[in-house]
Amino acid sequence: MKSRNWAIVENFISAFEIVAFNEVSCKIYARIRASLEKSGAPIGPMDLLIASISLTHNFTLVTNNVKEFRRIKGLKLENWT
Repeated sequence: MKSRNWAIVENFISAFEIVAFNEVSCKIYARIRASLEKSGAPIGPMDLLIASISLTHNFTLVTNNVKEFRRIKGLKLENWT
């Protein structure tokens, strides 16, 4: 059963390009975190990770969580709901 489940997962993710959290993303993460903490409005670490990767690759982030992400300068957002 596990191998069948793994095959389903592999089939699903094969349609996507997997991008890494790299050195540039790390620096952007730190800059965003410091800025938001200084303003008294931090966001969670996973949201910071998502935002930093999106900024690194100049992606548009599709999310229903626009309230959190719109505080990040330069992040392109779309809400499809």
